[in-house]
Amino acid sequence: MLADCERQPFTTVYHSPVNFGKGAAIRVGLAKCRGDIILIQDGDLEYDPRDYRAVLAPIVAGEADVVFGSRFFCAASAGCASGTGSQTRY
Repeated sequence: MLADCERQPFTTVYHSPVNFGKGAAIRVGLAKCRGDIILIQDGDLEYDPRDYRAVLAPIVAGEADVVFGSRFFCAASAGCASGTGSQTRY
């Protein structure tokens, strides 16, 4: 999966010699990232990638500065692609 990511335009993959945990990975990622919108995804795909569009829509539309998803809740009105999808809250 990482090899596929590394081949994508505008994508950089950083490797740590030691697993310092998700918090450290997020801190490194935030320090190194460039762009207007940042989407954080865990390695076990805690959020269904099919839900990215619904999660990002309020930011793209200028309705929110930040959006939090939950893999535990999904309403039909949230536009979740998966059965347990990511309901957006903003």
